[in-house]
Amino acid sequence: MLLDKILFDELAPIGSSLMKKASLKKAPKNISEMKKFLMQVKSSIENLESDGLLLGNLLFYFVSSLEVRDRLTRSRIFEDLFCALFSLKPTDQSIRSNPKPSIEVQKFDIYNLETDDFVISEDIAMNKREKADVYIGDYSISLKTLKGIAYDENGKKMSIKNNKANKEVNVGSFSYRALLKGLVSEEHLASLGDRKKGLGSASSIRNKMLDEVNKEGKDKQLLDRLSVFMKFIYEDDLYLVLKSNYIITFYLIPANSFVDCITKVYTYEESRFQDIWNRWENNNLRMNWEKILEYCDKYQLLYSKIEINLSIAIHSEAIKKFKDNISEAIHDEIVKLV
Repeated sequence: MLLDKILFDELAPIGSSLMKKASLKKAPKNISEMKKFLMQVKSSIENLESDGLLLGNLLFYFVSSLEVRDRLTRSRIFEDLFCALFSLKPTDQSIRSNPKPSIEVQKFDIYNLETDDFVISEDIAMNKREKADVYIGDYSISLKTLKGIAYDENGKKMSIKNNKANKEVNVGSFSYRALLKGLVSEEHLASLGDRKKGLGSASSIRNKMLDEVNKEGKDKQLLDRLSVFMKFIYEDDLYLVLKSNYIITFYLIPANSFVDCITKVYTYEESRFQDIWNRWENNNLRMNWEKILEYCDKYQLLYSKIEINLSIAIHSEAIKKFKDNISEAIHDEIVKLV
């Protein structure tokens, strides 16, 4: 929208102010610096500082409010917003080429047959290509915005229809045929697919994948593939953003914590693996993000949680006056134009 574009073009002073307070000279280039920035946003809102109050309103109206949280909030909104804060241009990644598979990934091509219409390493390289959702300068992020439980301005759960959090996160494409090739029979692999073809639910993951691998005595081989493939595919830090109306929560999960979580659950608690590795849908792998955090805690894998109460920003008298002035100015300019 026109006004959105005008607004985003003027956000640099807010970002500069917040970065200065967070002792950042440039835009965050890693997960540690992003945590510092978001913690400063939280602090500025709580201390009624104008920069935090303004950004808090943007996060509410563009990301977390009831009016927008149920919509498909694309990561591009987050990218446009944060790039504007850091005086950066959004990176157009619409045309991407497959990365070269690593030597570790290529070693699994020995399991391909001459009659196959795919190559394991090429499947995995294609999976890696689309993983980054947001680019802040050279820092690439896998960003997932999820519907959370809606809270009112007092921090209480709202009594509205279907006020449940989305516990499932789409972590992108992951080739089940590359993962299972040579670990289950050819007949069984040919029968599999997402949704109703054997891999569309947690119970199916147990019955059609994990139990079949165990039956073939290939559990150690599966662990090897999980480790190699996931380290190659998921090298971007994972950000989960819960849209909960007056509350917005950021979970910043380092890539190595995410990968280690999955491999440790399979290593030590294989019987519960389907609780976290839920299902495939349209070749996209769906995981339970609450279980990811639960097991990260259990295995002492690092991640950060930043919860921000936006009601302070929304109900700020200074911001209300600011919005009234802006609205009046826009009205006057439109009247002049027409």
